[in-house]
Amino acid sequence: CTIHPGRRTAKRPPSITDYQRLGHMLDCIESVADEVRVKIAIENMEPAVNALLTTPEEVIKILDERSWLCFTFDFAHAAKSGPDIISSFLACGRERMVNIHLSGAGTRHMHGSIRYDQNVESFLTSLRDWGYNGQITLEINDLVLPQELSYSQKISFMNQEIAWLKKII
Repeated sequence: CTIHPGRRTAKRPPSITDYQRLGHMLDCIESVADEVRVKIAIENMEPAVNALLTTPEEVIKILDERSWLCFTFDFAHAAKSGPDIISSFLACGRERMVNIHLSGAGTRHMHGSIRYDQNVESFLTSLRDWGYNGQITLEINDLVLPQELSYSQKISFMNQEIAWLKKII
């Protein structure tokens, strides 16, 4: 189960109160976490002025404070900050990473096709070399694709994305 840490409603940097609310939410979830047989993971957010947990340092701090919590790495969110941030997330969150949200992170839109984002292939090669065997979730937003697709076209599109992914991994 991936938890989205959210963002502040105002277009201002998160305050201590916003982080305290996140901490309180995680404290409430922790009391249930021991009772369920589901791994619970926190996701990194895209770099936005009002977003929480956008840096590797913020994510690792949350993970260090909560040994029960796992990590979902969102590639497109991290890619907006560049390849060094992607590498930093992989280095610091590797042991607790249980899921990867994978999508293209083009210059204009996030969550597009993985086949046309040049950074995805090198990222997948790193995952393969590392021996990652966790879950990968394709997170594609059809609204950012070049044209509207019918239901059958969406299925075909996803089949192409999966086939390309399998070639790399």
